[in-house]
Amino acid sequence: AVGGSRVGERLGVPNDGIRGRGACGAAPASAAALHSPLAGVILAIGVVLLEYTIRGFIPVVRAAVSAKVLSRAVYGADAGFSVPAFELASLLEMPWVLVMGLVIAGIAASFNSILNRVTQHTTAWPILLRCSLAGLITGLFALLVPDIMGVGCDTVTTAMLGQMGLGLLFAILVSKL
Repeated sequence: AVGGSRVGERLGVPNDGIRGRGACGAAPASAAALHSPLAGVILAIGVVLLEYTIRGFIPVVRAAVSAKVLSRAVYGADAGFSVPAFELASLLEMPWVLVMGLVIAGIAASFNSILNRVTQHTTAWPILLRCSLAGLITGLFALLVPDIMGVGCDTVTTAMLGQMGLGLLFAILVSKL
């Protein structure tokens, strides 16, 4: 998506065309990774394209479905990780689900805030310095918590099956932030 945006800028393509091509790059990546073309489409249209029009919708859907078909043909129908069944034993568990949702929303807001502050303070730095520093920091955290590296499907599966301690989960959370 970024490469397509850069090429579009150099060729003088209008901004809506660049966003459309970016969405057509983001949707297939998300669709293939999440094994859900619909999730890829919603993510790309809501985050990259920023408008819900038929003109923008059709190419994004085609790109997401094509990626899912290709991903299934190459890697098979297995999902990246299996999600165990989740059932509420009673309605008394609903407040805990609400609390978990609020905590996760707070973590997401913290991530966005940190990302915005870091971006504001480092925008003037050369790109090579920013990428090198990001790689160094990630590498140092990975020495302490190796589970932060890679796609994370194994880590997510282990966590969902309850085979990971709270200390390690907290360390992964802090390292990822």
